[in-house]
Amino acid sequence: MAIVERLAQVGEEIQHVENDLRECQRLLTMFWGHLRPANPAVVGDRMRATDQRIRGLERRLQMLFVFCYS
Repeated sequence: MAIVERLAQVGEEIQHVENDLRECQRLLTMFWGHLRPANPAVVGDRMRATDQRIRGLERRLQMLFVFCYS
């Protein structure tokens, strides 16, 4: 694969990861604003899962930037 093509793919992937990250952050904010959950355990589990997804997306974004700029 040509370097130019790969860099274009990485650019698209960065955009996709950034969009996913924003959506997860928005979702986590909504969970925090949920004052009286019907099932606190379910909401807590979803919050933890979303937080883990955010950390994974942030790591992926770092790796993509390292690839682009190294």
